[in-house]
Amino acid sequence: MPHKNEALIFLHIPKTGGSTIYKVLERQYSRAQTLRLESPEIARFKMLPAAQRGRYRLIQGHLYFGLHRFIPRASIYITFLRRPIERVLSFYYYARSTPDHYLYSQLVTERLDLKTLLARELTSELCNGQTRQLAGDEWEDPQRVVS
Repeated sequence: MPHKNEALIFLHIPKTGGSTIYKVLERQYSRAQTLRLESPEIARFKMLPAAQRGRYRLIQGHLYFGLHRFIPRASIYITFLRRPIERVLSFYYYARSTPDHYLYSQLVTERLDLKTLLARELTSELCNGQTRQLAGDEWEDPQRVVS
């Protein structure tokens, strides 16, 4: 566990066993110290007053590296990785069998097999997804990095 003054940021990479880790980590902190955050919500998080952003000791979600820049306390990261081919296979079968998944309708309606899904590049999650999350949010806007 981190030092009592540090925030723990758990980067949950989909299909790596992260849901189990969520539960284990949440038992270590009070509800007031815990925040589940997803990438679309980061902009709103950044706008919160520093005192509010700093109250969280555990921040977890499908996030990219770099969130520590917006937390006014020292932070450490943890994540779990999976062999990429196994992860892609798991992702595909999960998406195909889960009606709430954002690719479900397209996979089922068009009867897309894995090869076709990969060829169409419908999601960046299947193209070095783990590396992209660990590289941080800058990979989406390389111009911002060099300017």
